[in-house]
Amino acid sequence: MVSKQVPGLFQHPDMYPEDARRILVLTEECDERTHEGTYIRSLDGKVNYVVLSRTKSNGRVVQTIAIIPDEFYAIVLLKKRTKIGIGKEPLSIYVFIRDLWRAVQLT
Repeated sequence: MVSKQVPGLFQHPDMYPEDARRILVLTEECDERTHEGTYIRSLDGKVNYVVLSRTKSNGRVVQTIAIIPDEFYAIVLLKKRTKIGIGKEPLSIYVFIRDLWRAVQLT
């Protein structure tokens, strides 16, 4: 699937149900000044990121991101960043497996 097709897919998900299963949508949210917030990180495997929306309000930036796996499997983390730095523990772990072509949330 070409990245440019992704926004259209979310406008008409009923027309492309199989393709919709191949995409994980997550939201990053952070403070512009301190950079505290949640961030998406690819841990293993190759993925493409497509920003579906980005809003700024009261110093907060919120991005909704579509993640498309390019390989047999991919692992994506949603991590929290604090004043000290990126947290060691992930908030969520998502695994894409080609046979399922679906993201499985582990945490």
